[in-house]
Amino acid sequence: MPTSTFFSGIQIVWTACNLLLLTVMVAIAIIQFRRRATGSLLMLGGAVLSAIMAIAARVYPIVIQRTLPSGVDRVILIQQTLLLGAFFGQMVFLIGVLLQALRSKAEGDRVVQLEAILRDRDEHESANG
Repeated sequence: MPTSTFFSGIQIVWTACNLLLLTVMVAIAIIQFRRRATGSLLMLGGAVLSAIMAIAARVYPIVIQRTLPSGVDRVILIQQTLLLGAFFGQMVFLIGVLLQALRSKAEGDRVVQLEAILRDRDEHESANG
């Protein structure tokens, strides 16, 4: 198996896995978006940013090779910059997930507190009543 075929096969698999991951990120963000919380907005923004940058990083070298005779160093630099933008989008998404988790934990703690208050009130009423 020639080396170039092996590397192009790895790139195809990596791109397919990356697109699958981005699809899952966007789906999670859309599902959580109904809450209209900061975490949901960060998740959606991060997923969209990551998807756009990752797709642009894959499409850019193909388009440039066919249109402009530019240097390889320039193409690699721009591609790496786009991939860095995709990484930044993934970090924003993860911050949104963290904020959603903290919010859910706080909501759960509040439910436990309210149940304890109701239980104490019921006990107080039954003792007096």
